[in-house]
Amino acid sequence: MRLLLCLAAALIAAPASAHLLARGIPLSELAAASPVAVIGRVESAARESGSVELAVEESVIGNVPSGALHFALEGHHAPDYRVGSRVLVFMKTTAAPWVSRQTELDLVEIPARAAARSALVDAVRAYAGLRNVPDRGERIAQLKTLAIGNLASASDRVRHEALLDLLAIAPAQPFRADDVARITAVARAPDATETLAPGLVVLLAAVRTPEAGSALADVLRGAASPHARAAAARVIGKRGDAHAVPILREALRDSALAVRLTAQRALDEIEARKPERIGLNVRTR
Repeated sequence: MRLLLCLAAALIAAPASAHLLARGIPLSELAAASPVAVIGRVESAARESGSVELAVEESVIGNVPSGALHFALEGHHAPDYRVGSRVLVFMKTTAAPWVSRQTELDLVEIPARAAARSALVDAVRAYAGLRNVPDRGERIAQLKTLAIGNLASASDRVRHEALLDLLAIAPAQPFRADDVARITAVARAPDATETLAPGLVVLLAAVRTPEAGSALADVLRGAASPHARAAAARVIGKRGDAHAVPILREALRDSALAVRLTAQRALDEIEARKPERIGLNVRTR
């Protein structure tokens, strides 16, 4: 619960971040559990009858020939397929009659950029390979490795799915020092999006490794995104150890007002919680 509250707080500062808190079936699970996945153009869609016609362009999982394919929508919250859009559809079946179990939260539209499309396809195929790993512990370990690599994907969808996968497994899955270093590098990078970067800060707070504390300090001191720096200040303040105070005091000189305010608020909270332990002066009237 504390992690979820921290995630919500860290993402509030980032614009258009609400979608990170809403998720249907993870992309990794769809890929690993679906025998067939295809990319195609929506030719017609009737939500009332639950039927969609797709012009198949490429098989991502399995082998479906190009051409017209009709599939049924399962459930009460099926995706709203727009005619003319290009989508990735995961099938429950290996042959007709085709059925997709995706919900409206699982709609995967194909990005226009070739690099993003290629990254999406590569990620889905890699996730599909996890079905061949019989041991659950090894499967989760491989998912962690794939997800950390996907944090730098050219696809926005893949990056955010990777973050959510890592947040889900962080409480139980050990993270190595090099894992933390890779996550920190992405959080500090100039091209880290204003929704992804704060989420990576929360991930660093959730992983069970001694290096996480110094990683959070590195993000606060050097992340390109002010949202990531503010999130780091907030998390460091919540952790509240004595080493946090000098780091947060440095942040009072940050170029971004939001970071300075968050750092001051974090210092005030630390002062109120542990005045004797960290040697701060308690404000009196």
